Amino acid sequence: RLAFMPHLQEAMNRSGRPLNAVPFGVNPKGRVSVSGGNHDHHLPVLLDPFYFGNASSICVRRSLAYGYLEVLRGLNSSADEFWVVASLNSGLPMLFTSERLTRYRVHPSSSNIPLSDFEEYFITLSSYFERRIRDYNLFLSMTENSRLRRAILFKRSLLSLQLCYVSDLPASQKLLYLLRYYMYLFSVNLDLGEHAREYALSPVVRSAIAGLIFPKYVRKRIYNIRTNFGVR
Repeated sequence: RLAFMPHLQEAMNRSGRPLNAVPFGVNPKGRVSVSGGNHDHHLPVLLDPFYFGNASSICVRRSLAYGYLEVLRGLNSSADEFWVVASLNSGLPMLFTSERLTRYRVHPSSSNIPLSDFEEYFITLSSYFERRIRDYNLFLSMTENSRLRRAILFKRSLLSLQLCYVSDLPASQKLLYLLRYYMYLFSVNLDLGEHAREYALSPVVRSAIAGLIFPKYVRKRIYNIRTNFGVR
């Protein structure tokens, strides 16, 4: 009785050419099966700053939603991360695989984030992160599991860092988010072990620091990378 099975997808453009991009989804080594109630070592799935699920490459048990209908109705963004939290909280078996079982065709219109206008792009992207942060506030109501709640709080602070380098927030607010992130990283008992250094110096952290010092350069860099992604 699997609760959750995320897998990878191969991205391609509208003509069917594979895109030179990191596969979307979870990327563990091989297959990893987890018995019910033993999900602690899979909390990094939730903490990964680049993990966003993607509903077209997730298999999930429908009954998981029944206990969280109010949360599901109140979501501000997609349900991808909702399924991750619900599955981690369920105690049911989970299966992670690095197999690419979905082919994902990317069109210029696939994203709700416009690329034609620089300022509009970042206004929309900032709104996207703000909605995800509000969803993580909702996720706290889904569980009494203290370890999972700590992971949700930490991931919320991680999303705040991402908001730092795409938004025009005041420098003082960005600095507050950065300090809060490090407070969670070093004072919250997440048992990250060898991964603690990785989170302390992750690309998201480096981008947030750079965005605090050189906001215009970082935003321009992000925009250029996104427009050159290969969606043609």
